[in-house]
Formats: sequence, C-alpha cells, structure tokens
Amino acid sequence: MKSPLQDQVDEWIAQHSFGLTHPVYSSLDLRIAPYKSAVVDVNLFPCGFNNLCETMIESSSKSLLAYMEAHYPQAKKIAIFCEAHTRNNFYFLNLKALDTIITGAGYRCLFVHPTIEGEKEGLHFSLSHLAKADIVISNNDFSDGYSPLLENLPIPVIPHRSLIWAKRRKSHHFSIIKDLAAELGDRLNLDPWLFSCEYEVEQQADLRDPHSLDSIKAKATLLFDKLNQKYTQLGINAAPTLFIKDDAGTYGMGIMTIQSVEELDHLNRKTINKMHVGKQHTINDLLIQEGVPSLVRHLEAVAEPVLYCVGNAFVGSFLRVNSLRDELANLNAKGMEFFRLCEQDDKDKRQLPPECCGLDIMTDPSRIAAKLSLLAAAIENTQALAA
Repeated sequence: MKSPLQDQVDEWIAQHSFGLTHPVYSSLDLRIAPYKSAVVDVNLFPCGFNNLCETMIESSSKSLLAYMEAHYPQAKKIAIFCEAHTRNNFYFLNLKALDTIITGAGYRCLFVHPTIEGEKEGLHFSLSHLAKADIVISNNDFSDGYSPLLENLPIPVIPHRSLIWAKRRKSHHFSIIKDLAAELGDRLNLDPWLFSCEYEVEQQADLRDPHSLDSIKAKATLLFDKLNQKYTQLGINAAPTLFIKDDAGTYGMGIMTIQSVEELDHLNRKTINKMHVGKQHTINDLLIQEGVPSLVRHLEAVAEPVLYCVGNAFVGSFLRVNSLRDELANLNAKGMEFFRLCEQDDKDKRQLPPECCGLDIMTDPSRIAAKLSLLAAAIENTQALAA
C-alpha cells in the first residue's frame, strides 16, 4: 500500500512529466543507506533484461506497447542495434529477452549487429534489417562514437544520438536531479539530500598532471567538507567516502573510491592508468560523487537494487550482489551475481525459485530517488529530441 507521502510525490511527478517524452528504456542503480537513498548511475542503453522474471518481461511488453502507440503508432517492425559483444553469452541472453518483450508487445523484432551477419546464439543478425524496420532501438551505447550504419536512415533511431556515452555526461543527469530534489524537498518539507547525492565535475581531467590533480583535490575537499557537516548535523557516525568515476562511461570501468584527499597524492601507476581508460574510449571528464553505502544484503553479501524502466513505467528490478566487495565499493565488478527482486508476501516468498531473493527493501526515500531519476531521464530525452 502506498504511503500518503508517495501519493504527494506521484502527483508532483505527474505535473512535472506533462509534455515530456521518456526514453524508450532505462535502468537505474540505486543505493539504500540507513540514513538516505540515491540513484548513483543511470543507463539509457540498458542490458541485463535477461535478469528480469517472466512477470517483469510481461510488464515490459505492456509498457512498450503503450510507449510505441503513444510516440510511434505506425511502427510494426522494430530493429535492435546491438553491442559488439561477440564473446559475452549473457549479452545474447539480454537480446533474447528483448526479443520476447518486443514480440510480446505485438511487434516483429529484427536484430542488427555491427560485425555479425547470420545466425549466432539462436538469433538472426543482418544489416538488411535496417531497410525492413520502421524504427531502430539502439542497445549499443556507442562509447566510441556513433555508428555510420545509422547515419541518414529514413526511420527514427532511439534513444537520440546525443544521449550516447560519447556525448552524454552523467553530471548533466545529476544536475537535473539536484534541481528537482530541491523543489520537491521544499514541497514536502524534506531535506533533498535524503534522496539525492552531492557531486562535483572535473573536465579534461588528468591525474598525471599536477594542476589537474590539484583541481580534483580541491573539489574533493569541498565535497568532504559538505558531507562532514551533513553527517554532524544528522548525527551520522561514519566517515564520508567519495567515488571518482568516468563522467561518460559504463560497465564499471574507470572508478575508484577515496576516504581522504591525501589518498590522491599516493596513487600508483596501475590506478592512474585505470582511471584514464573507459569502455572503448579515453576518459576525459571525471565525476566526483558522494559515496552512498548499501545496507542491502543477500546471502550475507552486499547488494544494490537495479531498477528497469520502459517509458514512464518501472517494469522490474534485480539485486546486483557481490561477495567480494564491501558496502561502499563499486559492485559492478568481478564477483557480481544477480537475483530477481520481487515484493512478495510471506506465503509467496516460500514459493520463490532460487534466482529470486524475495526481499522487500524499498523505502520512501528510495522510491522518491528512483522516481526523480526517471523524471530527470525524461527531461534529458526531451531536451535531446528538441535540439
């Protein structure tokens, strides 16, 4: 049952969503701490649909149908432009899940792969599908730049090309969230910090350059001061942590954590090199972000929920679990496992298969954080379409 607070939030979200076009799909990495919640990463080209259960897949199909009828009513055939993951079998499972979602919505699904022509892993790939489709949904985030195969097509390609990782910056998304959180917090008489996170940005960053390093240290000092003040104000007995990450990246690459500015004076060559290489690109801009610890545990390991959206609907979620990491670490790393996340009553929990955890972990702040992030994604997408 929704709380009265969530009813107020939903009314406010509906008012601010008027006239916006949500991205066709998205995924949100959510952190739930004992004292706050925040979305810490958002992907507009999400993989991992294979981690959703049958019920979630059905919900995704219904939401996709509603999205297509609202925005692309003439479309009958949807082409998926794929990542070049030729050695990642899990990625092909993701494509099969997308096929189930699209066909379940009543559309024909066609696959286009940058390097594969023909059959692989039970799927048929062909560049000729671009000429047959009515619309292209990209499942390739284009970290190394836009594909020439999609240039000058006479059909829509979504998400918009300005939202690819070669152009999009995480900090822009978080700047939108910051403004939204401030307005909503004022409306609800709540501290917006409870459902957002602090951050700074260093553009054209180079950890090997003393001047750039000094600038990063100054911004990290500013964040540590803000967080120490907030922790003291709220009586939080903990030491703040900062994530320093690629402002334009994915796949858990180019990330490190610090608990003091002094750590930046003692980086080894391996760490420095890691922070300059992202997925298929050189890291130029760094996001310095408040670290939000995770209180969520499954099988005695630290975990974080990943929420999946189609259009304006939350369609499913799973836990990213990593027994090799602690509550403040990046969990998108070696050792991670995935467990479907369902809100079930006690009777249903006993009937859940082993790949489901059955935890009920969502709190009012975590729900607000997720809804704000999806609204921010809609603002990003609408800005891209209008550009």
